[in-house]
Amino acid sequence: MSPEPMDARCVDDDHIAPKPQQDTGSKKLELLSNGYYYDVTSFVERHPGGPIIQMYLNNCEDATQAIQQFHARSRKRVDAIMNSFPKRKATDADLIQTWGPDRVERHRALTRDFESLYKELQDDGLFEPSLSHVLMRYLEITTIGSLGLYLFSAGYTAIGVAFVCWAAGRSTWFVHEAGHHSLTGKPWLDRWMQSHIYGIYCGCSGASWRNHHSQHHAMPQHIHNDIDLHTLPLFAFHERVVTKKEQFGFFVKYQKYFIYIIQSSIMGFYWKWVEDPVYAWKNGYYWDLVHMGIHQIFVYKLGLPLYLLSGCIVLSYMVLQATLSHTHLPITEDPTHWVEYGLVHTANVRSSWWVDYIMGYLNYQIEHHLFPTMPQFRNKLAAKRVKELARKHGLPYHLYDYKTIVIKTLTNLSNVSDDVEKRIKQEEKQEMKVAQMKNSGNNHAGDGNNKEVVGMNKKMLIKKESGLIESIVKDMKLHKIF
Repeated sequence: MSPEPMDARCVDDDHIAPKPQQDTGSKKLELLSNGYYYDVTSFVERHPGGPIIQMYLNNCEDATQAIQQFHARSRKRVDAIMNSFPKRKATDADLIQTWGPDRVERHRALTRDFESLYKELQDDGLFEPSLSHVLMRYLEITTIGSLGLYLFSAGYTAIGVAFVCWAAGRSTWFVHEAGHHSLTGKPWLDRWMQSHIYGIYCGCSGASWRNHHSQHHAMPQHIHNDIDLHTLPLFAFHERVVTKKEQFGFFVKYQKYFIYIIQSSIMGFYWKWVEDPVYAWKNGYYWDLVHMGIHQIFVYKLGLPLYLLSGCIVLSYMVLQATLSHTHLPITEDPTHWVEYGLVHTANVRSSWWVDYIMGYLNYQIEHHLFPTMPQFRNKLAAKRVKELARKHGLPYHLYDYKTIVIKTLTNLSNVSDDVEKRIKQEEKQEMKVAQMKNSGNNHAGDGNNKEVVGMNKKMLIKKESGLIESIVKDMKLHKIF
């Protein structure tokens, strides 16, 4: 059962375009959190997390759980910053006017039960980092990558490239955890490890990754705010993303065939060579640039053709796993509770030793979205209690086996292309009908004009003839013919 839609006053009419940045000079900007509206007007541009804060600058959105979960490792500092802002109490009248009485009660019940579950999981130690686990995964990646380069240099080309791809693929899940500060429990160290591994083995910037991924995590499948939905012109995960006929190009039309071969590679190499270096340079993330520079050893050792081939393999693998847990699920444009985002718009893949390995524990995507700073190998320990929370509030808990979710993902890609194509054809037919009606109207108008001209000519001719007859009669009278 999906959550009820919010009041229409809260829905943006921009359709699927990302919301523009707020004008901080023209009005006060308030953030709803823990029952208060905080005046963050002077802080918006200085927010370390970038534009994500702007997604909550609306009385219809509640940032309580987002702030709590994103900043779980630096809570004291965040609380100190929040307490420095002017604030006012969010009264029942405010909330009822915004959401309606039924929604207010539902929201409070979800918050209360989520807070209780969060405390239980904390008390059970599920958020405690495991340094031995981190060290094991770090050594796995560096050993496989180094062995790959050695084997390639020793003349074992195929197996060497395979090991390099293996290391790069495994590194993506490691840096994902580092970006969520769920590895060591120390945000500064996790960020450095992300910069180090992501830069060296993937050639990308950890800071750029955090900037983009946090926007997805805050509101998954929100058509205005989830950056993972804004993927044109390469592919589209929902037909509403394609708003213009010009956007329905070759890539979107045939995405079911090429998304994991062509589009994923174009996107990945654009990150490596354009977006991430520019972002790191402009924002002063120089360690990212250093580590991305070290990555060029792989280009030198493998040579450009084999480097491009290995990159395509890794990117295809990475994009496939990343698209399984969200893209086939419903979208929303309404303000939604943190718990509803995690349960309605996110799916899990049934666990097995090989699924856990190839997906880097991200097959527990629901638990990961609800508790992003929980070490991901512990997500499975929270799954049973999260299911109980979903059942209590009448929310879905999407769980599929690997084969089924792959089929659902590919089917969705196909359906989106077909739906967009049908819509465009219908629009073209409608445009033709309108054009025909206009032409027909012009023709009728032309016929009317012609009839009027003919009528006027007839009148003139009759008048002329009458005059001629009168003249003849007059002449005959003068000549006494009568």
